[in-house]
Amino acid sequence: MPDDPALRDAWHRTQHDAEAALRPVLAARTDLSPDSLDVRLLAAAANAAMRVAVEA
Repeated sequence: MPDDPALRDAWHRTQHDAEAALRPVLAARTDLSPDSLDVRLLAAAANAAMRVAVEA
């Protein structure tokens, strides 16, 4: 993947979509808005953890 721009772009798009999908789930569990900074950071952190695990 690192040497293939098309695969890299698809991977980044997949990560972005996964993070966006996590936001409403986390918002419902925290009673915060999906657009709040806290929820966005939680989604980004959770997605980063999953991404690193998959890439390892």
